[in-house]
Amino acid sequence: MGRAAGGGGRWPAAVPAEIRRLPAWLLERRVGVVVLEATSGYWRHVYCTLQPQLNLMPVDPAHLGGRG
Repeated sequence: MGRAAGGGGRWPAAVPAEIRRLPAWLLERRVGVVVLEATSGYWRHVYCTLQPQLNLMPVDPAHLGGRG
């Protein structure tokens, strides 16, 4: 399990049943924007699960300017 940004608690591991619980977990914590690293196919299932309820921002780090 990972740590939420800012040390605010635990989030579910990346297995289908827990991914389905992730939208409610994020909404309970009043998360406004979710940024997903979109460099391989793993993010698509998470995106499709969260998209109806949350503001998502898929990001490819290779396309970010001013990095490295």
